[in-house]
Amino acid sequence: MSTLAALVEKDVRAGLGEGFDIGGDDVHVLVAVDIDGAERGAIAWEAVAVHTREFAGLEPTGATLKVTGMTIVEDVGSGETGAKFWRVIDWAGVYSQLGVMLNGRSLVPEINR
Repeated sequence: MSTLAALVEKDVRAGLGEGFDIGGDDVHVLVAVDIDGAERGAIAWEAVAVHTREFAGLEPTGATLKVTGMTIVEDVGSGETGAKFWRVIDWAGVYSQLGVMLNGRSLVPEINR
């Protein structure tokens, strides 16, 4: 596994760890692109996670989910402590797999007429 992929795997586990358990081999790098050699890179990834703890107010369901996302890393050469991460997770896909519908409308307590 490349340094970039190893850094991103740790970042994915940290980002999903709050409500989910991820097995030892359950983070998969789909596409890895080095930008500027060892300085920057981007990885598309997917993880298999089990909903085992409370997450966003939802009690554990035990559901196994496929979570996808992308992480951009800068300063890869400086290792785990110096690298900077920008992680995007498909949270709509996570909620959908947990049976939650998102409608995109904000709640309005009162409409003035």
